[in-house]
This record gives sequence, structure tokens and C-alpha cells, in this order.
Amino acid sequence: MNKYLFPRLVALTFCCFLNNAQAALVSVTTEMPNGLATYSTTLGSLFDAKIMIGSVPDLGSIDFTMTYDPLKLNALSLDSGNIFGFTDGVSNAVSAPDTPVWTGGKIHFVEAIDGESPLTAGINVTAPKLVATIHFQAIAVGVDSVIDPKSAIISDFFGTLPTYDVNFQQAFVTVTQPAAVPIPAAVWLFGSALAGWGFFGKRRKSS
Repeated sequence: MNKYLFPRLVALTFCCFLNNAQAALVSVTTEMPNGLATYSTTLGSLFDAKIMIGSVPDLGSIDFTMTYDPLKLNALSLDSGNIFGFTDGVSNAVSAPDTPVWTGGKIHFVEAIDGESPLTAGINVTAPKLVATIHFQAIAVGVDSVIDPKSAIISDFFGTLPTYDVNFQQAFVTVTQPAAVPIPAAVWLFGSALAGWGFFGKRRKSS
């Protein structure tokens, strides 16, 4: 073996390890009611989209922006997933989320550990964890209306911003017209009976 080859391989492996450590892969996904990234619903219906985050060590804050099609979907409200365990009214508790900023077709949401929290480290997210639930209403018929997490700024417990390679998963919503409700056969029979009574009533009157 070339005497210079082994040291180069060791150096390359070390560099790859450093790059992987600095650019950890974080997933931010949009999960629909069926647990998938595609969902079909009918005009006027209500449904929830869950924003999930996974694979983050020492998570101290999350700031994400998400877009959707306001011509097909109406975002009604957002509930925090309580990812940091905030308890309302308790002093030194983890901070509550900031009020989400709603602009036509865009939602901006921030939540972080408060500086006076008794926590001494961020939370380690090893499995997908709920960040927020957004309640939508389908307001127009259309195919593949996209709910898209656009960006995420993630910091550790001390507020520093490690380098993360974030993988965003969109959701696609198809909105259709509700199926026409069939009229029961009994209604037709009832209508026929009424028409018959009217017809025979008319004949008796004329005679």
C-alpha cells in the first residue's frame, strides 16, 4: 500500500465526521389527519395539519415559517404542541410561544425556553415531536394545494445556532365537491302518494 494513502484516508474520514457533526440532519414535516403527506377532503370541511420536528439534540428554541394557498385553504387557528412543557401561571416555567404572525398565506411561529426556566439543558428530540397544530378549512375546490414549511431557525439551550441540514416535507391537499346525498326511495313514494291524492281529489270535486 502507498505509504501516503493511509494517512490521507484517516484525514478524510475525520473531515467527514466533523462535517456530519456540524450539519446534523433535522426533519420538519407536515403531517395530515391520515398520517401521510397527502390528504383528500371536501369543500367546507375542517382538518388539522401537524408540524413535527425530529432528530434535534439540546433543542432550545424553534422559529419556523410556513406557507399555504389562501385561495383554497383558510387557516383558522394554531395550537402550540407544548414542545418545551410550558405550564401557564407557574413562575420560572418554560416560556409560552409567541403569538403566531398571520399574513395572507403565511404563518410565522416562535417558541423558546425562557431565560429564567429551571431547565439546565435543551430537550433532546430523538423521535418526531409535535411543534404546533394548525386548523384549516377547505374553502375552494382544487388539486394539490400545498402546505409548505419554508424555513426553520433552531437554536440550542444557550441560544447558539448550530449548523443543521433541515429536510422539509410538504403536504398536498386535494379538495373536492361533497358527494350529492341520494334522496331515499321513501321520499319518492311519499311524493307519489301525495300526487295521487291530489289527482283523485280533483276528480271527485269535478264529478
